Amino acid sequence: MYENKYGTVEFEGKTYTLVEQAGIGYISKPYGSDAWLQGDFYRAHAIDNEGKEYLVLWSPVEGWKEMEDGADHCDWDHPDYVIKV
Repeated sequence: MYENKYGTVEFEGKTYTLVEQAGIGYISKPYGSDAWLQGDFYRAHAIDNEGKEYLVLWSPVEGWKEMEDGADHCDWDHPDYVIKV
């Protein structure tokens, strides 16, 4: 199993272990049955306690591009989306 090097997050009552450091990138992909995610998101791959893989997404806060400290770019404790890979 993965070492808990990058921490964990909770989303909708489930805990996910991050397997990489989050990075910013543009995403354009379907989400659910009738929604579409599009825009800049911080994202990191993660696994659940069964080893299933997920993509965790955080929306940057307004003005994040002008902020020097990446710790302020998102609400890191509360991801906006978790998508099964």
